[in-house]
Amino acid sequence: MKHPWRGSPSPELHEKGKSVTAKVFPSHPILFVDDEEQFLLSAELTLSSNGINNVETCNDSREVMELLKSRHFSLIALDIN
Repeated sequence: MKHPWRGSPSPELHEKGKSVTAKVFPSHPILFVDDEEQFLLSAELTLSSNGINNVETCNDSREVMELLKSRHFSLIALDIN
């Protein structure tokens, strides 16, 4: 199943029966738009390994305007070609 966009949910940690939500950084997500799913995965993994865990990706540029209407983003990086 192809997903036009997906967001990284807040990771939950479980410690001795307690549910602790990890800090989300940045407060507003970063949006990556590209039709190449491998690039989106690579960008998301690279950022998360460097402490940036609030990332959303979209592989269909036609969906971007709806995303912009529904939430705020810290940064939007898109593939123009």
